Amino acid sequence: MVIKDYKFSLITPTINRAKEIEIFLQSLENQTYRNFELIIIDQNIDISIDQIIEKYKREYIIKHIKSKKKGISLNRNIGIKMAEGEILAFPDDDCRYCKDTLEKVNNFFKSNHSFQIYSCNVMDEKKNMKFPMAKKNANITSWNYYNKAISIGIFIKPINIEDIIFDHKLGVGAKFGSSEESDLIASLINIGYKGYYNSKQFIYHDLYQIKPNKSRYYNYGMGFGALYKKEIIERKKYYIIIKYLINILKYIIGSMLPSSKREIYYASLLGRITGFIEYRNY
Repeated sequence: MVIKDYKFSLITPTINRAKEIEIFLQSLENQTYRNFELIIIDQNIDISIDQIIEKYKREYIIKHIKSKKKGISLNRNIGIKMAEGEILAFPDDDCRYCKDTLEKVNNFFKSNHSFQIYSCNVMDEKKNMKFPMAKKNANITSWNYYNKAISIGIFIKPINIEDIIFDHKLGVGAKFGSSEESDLIASLINIGYKGYYNSKQFIYHDLYQIKPNKSRYYNYGMGFGALYKKEIIERKKYYIIIKYLINILKYIIGSMLPSSKREIYYASLLGRITGFIEYRNY
């Protein structure tokens, strides 16, 4: 029996990045596995990446869609509607694939037909530093998914393409500024998708040193609060209440300690509570 190879659709919203996206496109040119298309949802106003895209269109299929709408989740959903591949992925415009990334993911799905989600680790190659993700391989469950799925390392083989939709209220550019990929994974696990996390395979992404910013942490916290509200109220995972309260307690303690990060903890705490209260799925 011959086991088929899969076609990948790589969906990448981009804004205000030219040098970075060219580095990513170059990493795709070097892929050992070539059955893929790249879908770029271009939100740029002040810069043009048209010449960069034209250069690499000679090497592989690129669909270039201009979008006047803002928000990473909303624009990923635009890309999903354009996808022709059997496996969907959501690389950032400033990440980099290893040369055998797609080959390894294809081989995983060929050997593991019962899985629909594959997730791998993320690393800053220059600093040799891993992102704060799980250190061991594991099946992804409704309880443990949070540290086993970052957008750029997620690959999904949809049972139905209609299952794959990001909540446009979550993520960068939205009111609730994070957790969009966690929400997607949680929703898929909830309807019977089976996932696996490989801690030994990496996607490369720089670990930026971001100056602590209260509004940023508040916005991220809003996304976290919204996610947990969806888990508890919409998906009726009442056991998640314990996890949510433990997390809130952590940030209460952090905001009370005599530390330079005290204000950041407090902003995150307010975001988590406000996100939980204000999120509405309508």
